Amino acid sequence: TDTYITSENGSVVIDPSIIQADNDIYITAYQNVSICDESIVQAENNVEIYAGGTISICGTSLVDAGQDAILGSSGDVTIGLINAGNSVYIISGGAILDNNGSVNNITTENLVMIAISGIGQQGDPIETQVSNLQAGALTGDINISNTGDLNLVDLLDLGFAVSADGNINLSTTENLTISGLVEATGSVYLYALNGNITDNNDGVDIIAGDTSGLYAGGLIGIDVGSAQWFNPLEVQIEGDLYVYAGQMYNLVSVAIDGEVVPRDMLIVDEDWGVPPGLIIFNGRVNGGGTVGIWYRATGFAIHFIGIEPYVYETLMLDILGPNYFEPEPTYWDLTEYKKAIEELAKK
Repeated sequence: TDTYITSENGSVVIDPSIIQADNDIYITAYQNVSICDESIVQAENNVEIYAGGTISICGTSLVDAGQDAILGSSGDVTIGLINAGNSVYIISGGAILDNNGSVNNITTENLVMIAISGIGQQGDPIETQVSNLQAGALTGDINISNTGDLNLVDLLDLGFAVSADGNINLSTTENLTISGLVEATGSVYLYALNGNITDNNDGVDIIAGDTSGLYAGGLIGIDVGSAQWFNPLEVQIEGDLYVYAGQMYNLVSVAIDGEVVPRDMLIVDEDWGVPPGLIIFNGRVNGGGTVGIWYRATGFAIHFIGIEPYVYETLMLDILGPNYFEPEPTYWDLTEYKKAIEELAKK
């Protein structure tokens, strides 16, 4: 059966309690909803919480839904622990804030967060363990830290994956796939700490109004598992774009197309370092760890490899092999000349 907890004129305070239902749980308050002091709200199916004011889930409390968890409020939503078997939806008329420090906030497959005045804070992001993410903030910044592979995807078909009228700072521990548009009026910083940042859409991936950065422990714009491995991210950046990728494939670490104004180039952050492979921007080499051997082998006429799969690629890799530049052995015997020079030196 369903469980209903309602306050038509005031607030709902669950403090401390264990509320369980074998179907759905609905919590509705004219003012605020507070779930604190190690309280547990657990439903076999859905948990839905609506407040005319604020929603607060304390750091020691848990909302657990077998299917979906839905939170909607006119004010701030402050979250401790939320688990859902399918999806979590949080719609806030204020901000969505962290209420448990560095402990994970949300664990689910699909996460949608939409807020009027920001998601997370600088130095105190919303910690998640999700596979698919859509987030938006009308004003303020978005700060999210994820564990595992993360796909930025349009779950509600709102035209964006992550959007902020401010700055976006989003990280995940593994691969980061951009399936929707990531857009901010300020900076966009994306981190795939131990994985790749790859493109999975047909349009622009990132739009930013200020200096931004892309950091990957693996590759950027390179999809090793696809037939067309060279798949640059498309960007529109007003400002500089810092890049770093810790690995390389076919001598390339970073592949990006688009506009970076006003420099029209990609740059390296001193703290991140220089990627081991080439940095390629709009089909031209911008630098990288292998840039020396690249230009020594190809000259300035050939800008990047892999245009025709398995044709130029194999040739270029052969040319770039260190043994290609080993000098031919000499067949001159200079022994007698050396002896003559030594005799002259003695005299």
